[in-house]
Amino acid sequence: MFYSCSPDIYTKAELRHRLFPVSGGAGSRYLLESPLRLQIISMDPASEDHYYTVSSLEPDFGVYTSLGREEAEALLDSRLHHHDFYELLFILEGNVFQKIENQRHLYTAGSCCLLNRNVRHSEEYLSENGPFRILFLQISQSFLKLLHDLFRLRLFQAERSDPPTDLEQFLQLNVLSDTLTDKDYVDFIPREASSCGSRSVHTLFDKLSAELLLPEEGSSFRAVAIVSEILKLLASRRHYTTTPIRIGTPRENLLFEEIDTCIRASHGRISRSELSERLHYSGSHMNHIVQKMTGLSITDYGLSICMKEVAELLRSTSTPIQEIARIMQFSNRTFFYRKFEEFYHLTPVQYRRQMSQGDRFPDSFESGGLVP
Repeated sequence: MFYSCSPDIYTKAELRHRLFPVSGGAGSRYLLESPLRLQIISMDPASEDHYYTVSSLEPDFGVYTSLGREEAEALLDSRLHHHDFYELLFILEGNVFQKIENQRHLYTAGSCCLLNRNVRHSEEYLSENGPFRILFLQISQSFLKLLHDLFRLRLFQAERSDPPTDLEQFLQLNVLSDTLTDKDYVDFIPREASSCGSRSVHTLFDKLSAELLLPEEGSSFRAVAIVSEILKLLASRRHYTTTPIRIGTPRENLLFEEIDTCIRASHGRISRSELSERLHYSGSHMNHIVQKMTGLSITDYGLSICMKEVAELLRSTSTPIQEIARIMQFSNRTFFYRKFEEFYHLTPVQYRRQMSQGDRFPDSFESGGLVP
């Protein structure tokens, strides 16, 4: 059972931040402020009051909320995004479509995927999919390194005879290569002859939720052991078929990293011709690379970075909006307002007001159990 660990009533902005911390803008980068987080999300199209429910647990914090259809649609973001953490998506019940770098994938009950921090994706929370329940295990870079070290620990000869699994190679690659451009993930599909693997994973997630919900002396050690056991089970060739997938070539990733550095250094306000002059590649080739890596043109990708910086200034400073527009090199006030609203669905004034105060979250915020 998941319960709210805090009796507070959150504003919409606060709840969105606690459940889905994000840096904002197109291609949003979601954040993790603790070593690991466990979220269970379910959707029931037949229920108006409990259309969408989410439980979120991390060390020293937990929250459960239930939303109606309109509230859920206002909270969720279906655009492609990526993370500053690694995310394991596990389908508990039903079917879920996930778009990964503009390719649509179907995941059924018992299947899962582990994404690194740079893979852009979005889950399709569509009523046409029918009811579903999915689990997200989210882990930080430092926690991933700890897991990698544990996977390399082999005290017994019987452990040393097996070749490295696809999961071990994923951990090795992402611990050694900590760039902003490498994109890879692993799919895990349960073998038809074995259903005990999925049942065992369910049991382990129940144990992990218990440690996060009711911590006591030794809970940190047990939580690390449980997560390691979950990954070991998923990596088992007896229970799961694994498919590692790497997106983009090293040369493409390196060029994108150079383009991204230039765009960010200019706060997103750099033209294709200026990039071409600095990096000595044709504008069309660089646009192709950016499109492949982000799904956006150079212009739109630059605007996404610019708008993210605008949002940060609105959140963290009292700088007048007109001055922010000038700093970001917008001479046309109407264009500036229109572009910001396209990204955040709010005017800069509304965004600043909501981030500083926010409307009280509706009465659907409640304590209670999600997992029977």
